[in-house]
Amino acid sequence: MTYTEFQTQILSLVSKRAPEGKNITLHTVRKNNGVFFTGIFSNPHEEDFAAPVLYLEDFYEFWKKGETLENIADQIASALFSMPGFTLDTALFKDPAFLRDSVYLRLYGCAQNRENLKNWLYRAFLDMVVSYVIRIDNPVLGSGSIKLTQTMAKEAGMDEAELYDIALANTEERLGESLRTLDEVLNHEPSSREVYYLSNRENLFGASALLYSKELQKMADQKEGNLFILPSSVHEVILLPEKGNSLAFLKQMVQTVNDTEVQDEEVLTNSIYLYDRKMRKIILCT
Repeated sequence: MTYTEFQTQILSLVSKRAPEGKNITLHTVRKNNGVFFTGIFSNPHEEDFAAPVLYLEDFYEFWKKGETLENIADQIASALFSMPGFTLDTALFKDPAFLRDSVYLRLYGCAQNRENLKNWLYRAFLDMVVSYVIRIDNPVLGSGSIKLTQTMAKEAGMDEAELYDIALANTEERLGESLRTLDEVLNHEPSSREVYYLSNRENLFGASALLYSKELQKMADQKEGNLFILPSSVHEVILLPEKGNSLAFLKQMVQTVNDTEVQDEEVLTNSIYLYDRKMRKIILCT
């Protein structure tokens, strides 16, 4: 069964399980790095109602491993109809005061997001882009985010330079940065390995900590040298001393890991970066 056929059958089965008045719909969503996901959700016919969405890609993998369509439909229906939605006042997106309080930074690769950049509000950073999200905190569903587009910023009467300063401050003050050793990440006993993970305190979209990190200079001073920066994913980066490490080997390692271990939508870049201790800045290794 193809993925398209799977979608059609699941839509039919979940629709049969839907409570009266619930209209079940499929919607294709463009994520980071040109990756598309197919979501299934209950459309309440209310323009400003944010309904929960479940993406079908993982369920298709379950089916290929032997799970039945009926069981998958039961799982989806149970989750979909038990999760509450909420009314989202989209008029707030035009309110400069709301944006000032809710805008945050994220860091993505540039090359793989060229199509997204036609709509995103962004600025270039080396071979990456700084993009902006509006963070929505809901007491029931937790935190979510919506990409801030060029149109939304224009409607709010705010330019990119102004929003960058505000988003940078919000991200640094509220999400901060987290620096852990590889041993801490792996829950191993301390060792002599000089490998460090830099992220934010939530460990989500924490590569953006590069934009404000104070730990880079501290570590460079401690090691008395420059630091290589490896783009582990959009969620974190890896730091290690330049001394004693081969740039060619690291480039090959990053490429291999991105190709085999990192989910497509979470790849940051295939590049290696250097934090120059004397210049106090990040540069792209060529």
